[in-house]
Amino acid sequence: MATLRLLAGEADAAEVLRHGTVTEAEGTGIVMMARSFLAGSPDQQARAEITRLLDRLVFSNERLEAMAGIGDLGAFGPGTLAAGLAADPEEDCRLFFADLEPEGVGPCLRMRSLTGVTTPYPGPYRVFGPVPEAPSGGWTDEHYDLVLEALREAVERYSQLRGGPTLDIPPVNVVLSVAPAGFASADPVENQPCGVVLYTTLQSFAPVNFKHVIAHEVAHCLQTETFPAQNKVDYQFIRWREEGMSEYLASLVYPTNNLEWAEERMKKLEQAELATTLLDRSYANFMFFMDLDARDGEEAVFDLIRHLPTVSGTQPQIDALLTYPGLVEKYHQFVRLTTDEKLPDTGGGFGPYPMTETNQPPVVITTTGPAVAAPLRPFGLIRRRLTVEPGKQACLTYEEGARVESRPSSGGEWTGLPVLLPMKAGEPDDVVMVATSQQPV
Repeated sequence: MATLRLLAGEADAAEVLRHGTVTEAEGTGIVMMARSFLAGSPDQQARAEITRLLDRLVFSNERLEAMAGIGDLGAFGPGTLAAGLAADPEEDCRLFFADLEPEGVGPCLRMRSLTGVTTPYPGPYRVFGPVPEAPSGGWTDEHYDLVLEALREAVERYSQLRGGPTLDIPPVNVVLSVAPAGFASADPVENQPCGVVLYTTLQSFAPVNFKHVIAHEVAHCLQTETFPAQNKVDYQFIRWREEGMSEYLASLVYPTNNLEWAEERMKKLEQAELATTLLDRSYANFMFFMDLDARDGEEAVFDLIRHLPTVSGTQPQIDALLTYPGLVEKYHQFVRLTTDEKLPDTGGGFGPYPMTETNQPPVVITTTGPAVAAPLRPFGLIRRRLTVEPGKQACLTYEEGARVESRPSSGGEWTGLPVLLPMKAGEPDDVVMVATSQQPV
């Protein structure tokens, strides 16, 4: 509720944030968590407050059309996505402008629609924003143009995906909010037009980054329509692939932009990589999906998601990944490529995720006993640079159950962990080691 209040402009960031720096300022996850809460919690007081906040943050097709004075529900049917109440345009306009009475009488939003979309998914794809008579929040005609460009480019690229027979892209309504919190959020609900909200902070983004964010939000819409059973699982258990796949898909739309490789995000991954597993991470998992695409094609990404469970919990996610044919070995190969700094980028070349002493810590072996004592979980990893004390030789071994490989620190082929380090006088006395496992070790 506190984060929803932040997005709604009712709370200050200092009241909500545990850390001073926000790496990912997207509201989709908190909106999806709020939806799950409303679907399963009997707490009527909390339900009422969350519904009130969602009514300020997301607007259904019906409410948007009423606020824009269109009034034709088309083929989508009645009902709001939040409270389920009939549209009240006057009240909704007050909510939209954060209790500021817009000047004039009548519609408070204007609408522009994308035309000439030549795909199997005709939309409509529309953008709603303040009418000229109302406070603009800084939105201009150029922003409308950028939104429509991004919608066209995202829908046309996603329509080309080899995602199998269930691939679906729903109608999308993009709303230009006058609220400043965050960058953007999506509210994907199966069999409904998908709502995407852009906040005023996004206006500071360069045009191609602005469009990348929209492509990311539309990817959330695609996932809910394409994987309806898997997306009924609570967000906390699917966050690892929901956000990672959305970034991967957005990178297909804008392959040379590389917003997904943002320096702050890579720094965050550098700090967390060795302490987490694939299922603990989120946005940075675009790297895993890019690699899977490069190995087996984009259809393999969709096949993997379809293989995931339709029940909540972390263990069902792990079990599904472990039983997906070949994925344990593919993950190990992904870790090796990451270590070699040769992860493929959708725009060509390799992504900029460097190895440092943080994500590849040096270990100098000076005595007998464990040189590396670290827990290993499925789809986690251990990575170290092992060095022997000058003039000495180390005998190396490891516990059963781990997949361990090494190569010279200067580069070269990956092989099993050497029995002796260095193996011969005059050979390199240091190696890079990576370890993955199918079971906790």
